[in-house]
Amino acid sequence: MQAEWIKLRTVMAHWVLVGIAIVFPVAIVILFSAFAEITFTLDSQEVANVIVGLVVVTALLLGAMAATSLTSDYTHNVIRPTFAATTSRARVHAAKLTVNSVVIAVVSFVTVVICWTIAQLIFDGRDLSISLGDDGVVPQLVSISILGVLVSWFGYGLGLIIRNAAATITILLIWPLIIENLVALLFTALDWEGVNKWLPYSAAISDAVADDSVDTLGRPWGAIWFAAIGLAMIAFGGWLDHRRDA
Repeated sequence: MQAEWIKLRTVMAHWVLVGIAIVFPVAIVILFSAFAEITFTLDSQEVANVIVGLVVVTALLLGAMAATSLTSDYTHNVIRPTFAATTSRARVHAAKLTVNSVVIAVVSFVTVVICWTIAQLIFDGRDLSISLGDDGVVPQLVSISILGVLVSWFGYGLGLIIRNAAATITILLIWPLIIENLVALLFTALDWEGVNKWLPYSAAISDAVADDSVDTLGRPWGAIWFAAIGLAMIAFGGWLDHRRDA
């Protein structure tokens, strides 16, 4: 774990991804809080929804970092001396996954806290009171904080299966943006709308949004389902890894 922590924090690309993952939602929250029109519909729940939507991008970027931390080892053949020094490949992957999960959990939580604190301070100055004590706000923010870790598991599993950084990150990013939307359209065309709630990203994001007007798995089952899919991909990727050369 110490070796994986050194590798994670000494690669510039990881710092860039973490920096963008924090700065992007914070910057948009500042603009939203400063210039959004204050109406009777703007309340704590609406502000939380905005933060949730922005931190989804943070989760994707952090997931890309986790995938890169694995696939770059294969690309640059760093994984070979690692496996030579630690013959148990499962131990190596467990260390990588643990370090990534802890770092991503901390970064996600800090990002959410910064976004909410800034929004609260700016809106207080504009005579609009928002509070964490309002119904449903804390569960939403906690759920979106966890999403980054779940996306990293999904990305890590993809990386184990594909072993190519560009392909892994491309699939990780276009999956929620394009692939799931196309699959959902297909299910809708076939009159199978009920299946859409089982799509992994949709299930996890709906867990954070908790919109009762849409048929979803509900909280916390959406996050649990996405976590199960990510862990299944890691297990399958680990099995493939044991059958292939480093």
